[in-house]
Amino acid sequence: MEIEGTTLKIYKFMVLYGKPIGVRELHRKLKLSSPSLASYHLNKLEKMGLVRKTENNKYVISKVVNVDILSFFIKMGRLVFPRFLFYSVFFTGMFIVYLFVFRPRYLSNSYIVSLIISLSALIIFWYETFKVLKTEI
Repeated sequence: MEIEGTTLKIYKFMVLYGKPIGVRELHRKLKLSSPSLASYHLNKLEKMGLVRKTENNKYVISKVVNVDILSFFIKMGRLVFPRFLFYSVFFTGMFIVYLFVFRPRYLSNSYIVSLIISLSALIIFWYETFKVLKTEI
């Protein structure tokens, strides 16, 4: 099963959108050339078993596969989070605890080095989180 091009774009949008969507609504949101093009790609996804048509002629995701940028996201119900967000928040909390709870009376070289290393890791995690958030669907 290979998803590419416009089909992949539609699939990614539907996974991240998280709600049932009709052909015309999909056509407008993704600025496709015609509703029939949206219908064609939705039928393709339906044949692959990735989407299904509801009674009210809307399409919903029936199976989530990690393709392309979707592998960098975690879906919890209708909410979608970048995978790096959890690491960023966790290590930010750990950095704050280390900064205030384990602060020595006198600054030592090892404490300063560990702060620099921790801060560097935080910057990298937050950079990656925002980079994934800003990627085009």
